[in-house]
Amino acid sequence: MSQYLADHPEWSAFSVYWIADKLPISPEVSEYGFADYTSKFRMLWGGQTRMAFTPGHISFFGIDTQPGVRPVHSKFPHRIAYFCNAWASAKDIDLSGPQAELEITPTQRPWNNASVASAYLYYRFIEPSGLKNYLAELVNVTLRAL
Repeated sequence: MSQYLADHPEWSAFSVYWIADKLPISPEVSEYGFADYTSKFRMLWGGQTRMAFTPGHISFFGIDTQPGVRPVHSKFPHRIAYFCNAWASAKDIDLSGPQAELEITPTQRPWNNASVASAYLYYRFIEPSGLKNYLAELVNVTLRAL
């Protein structure tokens, strides 16, 4: 996913990203959290102005607005304030700013965690020129403005 984001700096224009991660990852692997995404946004695009809401964290933050409704409202604003200001990479988040849905889906290629990990390591360290193409064969990342 990082490669897709890096290849599309225009996607950095949004403040709030609603994450729809549809990869068939085994249950013992926890989802990326909002901090993982917001940190990734900061590393790729700079600034601390973007926040991702994953399904699990929508509940944790008490988000009671639907995607696309501005401003994003939380029943627990103190949680957002704490995690954004003291811990995550979204200190200057504008919850009334532009929103997008970031959807991650598998391609038609069948895969499992072990084969993905071993192929990733191969392309990462042995044949780095093939990594971008390999990753493009695994997932589709789409962004839709809301």
